[in-house]
Amino acid sequence: MVYEVYINHRVNKYVRKLKDRNLRIAINNAIYDEIAPNPYEVGNSKVGDLTGFYAYKLYYKGIQYRIAYTIDDEDNLVIIALAGTREKFYEQLKRIINSWFTRLKSEVFSS
Repeated sequence: MVYEVYINHRVNKYVRKLKDRNLRIAINNAIYDEIAPNPYEVGNSKVGDLTGFYAYKLYYKGIQYRIAYTIDDEDNLVIIALAGTREKFYEQLKRIINSWFTRLKSEVFSS
Protein backbone atom coordinates (compact mmCIF):
# COMPACT_ATOMS: atom_id res chain seq x y z
CA MET A 1 0.00 0.00 0.00
CA VAL A 2 1.41 3.39 -0.99
CA TYR A 3 0.91 6.16 1.54
CA GLU A 4 0.07 9.71 0.58
CA VAL A 5 2.90 12.14 1.28
CA TYR A 6 2.72 15.50 3.03
CA ILE A 7 5.98 17.46 2.90
CA ASN A 8 6.66 20.11 5.52
CA HIS A 9 7.30 23.57 4.06
CA ARG A 10 10.84 23.52 5.51
CA VAL A 11 11.65 20.43 3.48
CA ASN A 12 10.23 21.96 0.30
CA LYS A 13 12.31 25.08 0.88
CA TYR A 14 15.47 23.05 1.60
CA VAL A 15 15.09 20.93 -1.54
CA ARG A 16 14.26 23.95 -3.73
CA LYS A 17 17.43 25.72 -2.59
CA LEU A 18 19.74 22.81 -3.42
CA LYS A 19 21.96 23.72 -6.33
CA ASP A 20 22.62 20.13 -7.37
CA ARG A 21 19.66 19.06 -9.51
CA ASN A 22 20.56 15.38 -9.18
CA LEU A 23 20.47 15.65 -5.38
CA ARG A 24 16.98 17.19 -5.58
CA ILE A 25 15.90 14.28 -7.77
CA ALA A 26 17.51 11.76 -5.39
CA ILE A 27 15.63 13.21 -2.39
CA ASN A 28 12.32 13.24 -4.26
CA ASN A 29 12.89 9.67 -5.46
CA ALA A 30 13.68 8.58 -1.90
CA ILE A 31 10.45 10.14 -0.63
CA TYR A 32 8.09 8.91 -3.35
CA ASP A 33 9.76 5.67 -4.48
CA GLU A 34 11.25 4.35 -1.24
CA ILE A 35 9.48 5.87 1.79
CA ALA A 36 5.88 6.22 0.55
CA PRO A 37 5.45 2.56 -0.50
CA ASN A 38 7.19 1.04 2.56
CA PRO A 39 7.54 3.61 5.36
CA TYR A 40 7.92 1.08 8.17
CA GLU A 41 10.52 -1.02 6.36
CA VAL A 42 12.94 1.53 4.90
CA GLY A 43 13.39 3.90 7.84
CA ASN A 44 14.99 3.38 11.21
CA SER A 45 12.52 4.00 14.02
CA LYS A 46 13.74 6.49 16.59
CA VAL A 47 13.48 6.22 20.37
CA GLY A 48 13.39 8.60 23.31
CA ASP A 49 12.37 12.16 22.43
CA LEU A 50 11.92 11.12 18.80
CA THR A 51 9.61 8.15 19.36
CA GLY A 52 7.13 7.91 16.50
CA PHE A 53 9.60 9.26 13.94
CA TYR A 54 11.66 7.39 11.38
CA ALA A 55 14.88 8.37 9.64
CA TYR A 56 15.79 7.32 6.11
CA LYS A 57 19.48 7.49 5.18
CA LEU A 58 20.46 8.68 1.73
CA TYR A 59 24.05 8.74 0.48
CA TYR A 60 24.91 11.13 -2.34
CA LYS A 61 28.47 11.79 -3.53
CA GLY A 62 29.88 10.51 -0.26
CA ILE A 63 27.69 12.71 1.92
CA GLN A 64 25.06 11.25 4.20
CA TYR A 65 21.63 12.89 4.08
CA ARG A 66 18.66 12.04 6.28
CA ILE A 67 14.92 12.31 5.77
CA ALA A 68 12.82 12.29 8.95
CA TYR A 69 9.17 11.35 8.81
CA THR A 70 6.25 10.15 10.85
CA ILE A 71 3.39 7.89 9.80
CA ASP A 72 -0.35 8.46 10.25
CA ASP A 73 -2.01 5.10 9.58
CA GLU A 74 -5.55 6.44 10.08
CA ASP A 75 -5.21 8.84 7.17
CA ASN A 76 -2.75 6.66 5.21
CA LEU A 77 -0.25 9.53 5.32
CA VAL A 78 3.51 9.93 5.62
CA ILE A 79 4.53 13.34 6.96
CA ILE A 80 8.03 14.37 5.92
CA ALA A 81 9.28 16.57 8.76
CA LEU A 82 12.90 17.28 7.85
CA ALA A 83 15.57 16.59 5.24
CA GLY A 84 19.21 17.51 5.40
CA THR A 85 22.75 16.46 6.12
CA ARG A 86 23.48 14.44 9.22
CA GLU A 87 25.16 17.36 11.00
CA LYS A 88 22.84 18.64 13.77
CA PHE A 89 19.96 16.84 12.06
CA TYR A 90 18.37 15.44 15.20
CA GLU A 91 18.70 18.74 17.08
CA GLN A 92 16.77 20.42 14.26
CA LEU A 93 14.17 17.66 14.31
CA LYS A 94 13.59 18.13 18.04
CA ARG A 95 13.09 21.88 17.51
CA ILE A 96 10.54 21.17 14.78
CA ILE A 97 8.65 18.72 16.99
CA ASN A 98 8.59 21.23 19.85
CA SER A 99 7.27 23.96 17.55
CA TRP A 100 4.53 21.61 16.30
CA PHE A 101 3.43 20.84 19.86
CA THR A 102 3.58 24.50 20.89
CA ARG A 103 1.40 25.45 17.92
CA LEU A 104 -1.02 22.60 18.65
CA LYS A 105 -1.33 23.62 22.31
CA SER A 106 -2.03 27.23 21.39
CA GLU A 107 -4.75 26.14 18.94
CA VAL A 108 -6.37 23.82 21.49
CA PHE A 109 -6.34 26.30 24.37
CA SER A 110 -7.37 29.32 22.30
CA SER A 111 -10.59 27.58 21.19
